[in-house]
Amino acid sequence: MNSPFSHNLSAQSRPRLLGVGLLTLCIAIATPVAAWGDLTPAQKSKLDAVRSGLKQLQTNLKLAQDAAGPGTGRPKGSKAKLAMMRLQSAKAPIPQLQKALGTLPAADPEVQKTQKNLDVAIAAANALETRLTGQAPAPAGGGAAEAGVKLDYRQEEQLKNARFSLRDLQGRAAVLTQLVEELKQAEDQRLIDHRKVQTGINTLEVADRRTKETRDSLAPLPSDGRGVATTQSELDQAVASVAASREFLVPLHQKLAQLINPGSYPTLDADIKRLGELAGMFANRNILVENRAQATEVIRTAPAAVEERDRIVKQYAILTHQQTPEGKRIVGISNHFTQQYFEFAAAAKQQKEGLPKEITGHLDEARKWASEAVAEKKPLFFTGGIPQTLGFAEEKIALLQTLDAAAAATMTDKLKQTRAELKKAQDSLRESIIAANELPQDRYAHSDRPALEKLAADAWKQREPNAEVLATRIPSAEWKRSVMWRNQTGSWYKVDHSKLQVQLIVKHDAKLAVIRPINLWKDHLSNDEIKAFPFHEEGAELQPHNFLLLEKAK
Repeated sequence: MNSPFSHNLSAQSRPRLLGVGLLTLCIAIATPVAAWGDLTPAQKSKLDAVRSGLKQLQTNLKLAQDAAGPGTGRPKGSKAKLAMMRLQSAKAPIPQLQKALGTLPAADPEVQKTQKNLDVAIAAANALETRLTGQAPAPAGGGAAEAGVKLDYRQEEQLKNARFSLRDLQGRAAVLTQLVEELKQAEDQRLIDHRKVQTGINTLEVADRRTKETRDSLAPLPSDGRGVATTQSELDQAVASVAASREFLVPLHQKLAQLINPGSYPTLDADIKRLGELAGMFANRNILVENRAQATEVIRTAPAAVEERDRIVKQYAILTHQQTPEGKRIVGISNHFTQQYFEFAAAAKQQKEGLPKEITGHLDEARKWASEAVAEKKPLFFTGGIPQTLGFAEEKIALLQTLDAAAAATMTDKLKQTRAELKKAQDSLRESIIAANELPQDRYAHSDRPALEKLAADAWKQREPNAEVLATRIPSAEWKRSVMWRNQTGSWYKVDHSKLQVQLIVKHDAKLAVIRPINLWKDHLSNDEIKAFPFHEEGAELQPHNFLLLEKAK
């Protein structure tokens, strides 16, 4: 069996933060192929020239808008001067472009499209001029030459106010039209930046205010007043344009708002928390040396953890693409998971390469000590050093099993062979080993000790009702806590428990006592409920180091 990390270290399994396969996050906005219709070569050439001039106008207008800065307020000082200079440069070719476009067939689709784009640019330029100067540009054709009843000076001011609001409205209508045209080209509306759409909604709200201001200014004026009908007509056109944009933007805004609403994802918080805690499982590489039992569990869980990371990233790809706060959290935690995972995998790989040699060293050392113990009559070797060394070998073999099953099988065979050799040596010193054994260390001093001792004793008496407990030892000064996630048949469950071993000194016969370890497990997810489990299997063969002379059992 290969290591759980081996397939995940390949390039193809590296994390895909935005769920490749679910969403295409880069959208190519295609420009429709021109349908030239019946334009002559000369007309085509002229239309190309107009388009080129329009592109330059749009570029210069953007520079002017950038110079003016965001918002609707009137800029001052050098900012206003720079914006106006750039605006005049942008507007300069407008008469020539209009004139050239007017000589082309108006029914041609490409001519119509170019005319529409030019109108949008002119409206935006007029809106910026109104903002910069505080006055609306003169109507096309010259307002003084318009037919109609002459207005008095108060009405003229009223009409100026109307046209001031109208120019701002027309500029916003043009911006909305341009935005809608851009958004309509998206292949997947879910991928449209919700902030762009929100900007459009905000612009709609301002446009509605400008519409009301314009209507309020026009309302007292005579309908046949000079310039009133023209202003009213332009207002109607702007309102219709805004309405068309609203028809597209509002449903889209509602759809995206629902998509990015955390409330639309009932398991979002739990998934984010789990992803963070899964990342935390891999953060402590020291457990590969200090707590191999926990490391073994982490390694076994690794493949399922990677799949869970991928599932979460894929499920919430919309949130990450839209860069919502929750989406940014997922990206951050996923990146953290990836870093911790690969660093843990690298450390595990080092362990995999070194463990066989380390295990072989422990077994060789145990045999050497056993030979020395028999030759020099040193029974204490079988009480401390040899059992401890074999314990190290067992822990490392269990860890190696998760990383390289074939190598672990070889080491397991060597361990069995070593144990068989040691047993013969141990049996020859059995009485001496038992005589040399001492009480286990006793370090636990917390106030709950009496309750823990009783719990351990009760657990053993379920197995041996007449057991006589002579003494109790708790070698560790503190509980040892472990927090991790496990996956069983596709379902995740959290484990948060602490372990403490109580060692009961139980009377064995008239001369001996036996040390009975009882493992206590405290479940922090169940109100710190504590359960006790005897370490020795029922009927298990006891070794000499498990016994103690009765006279020492105090």
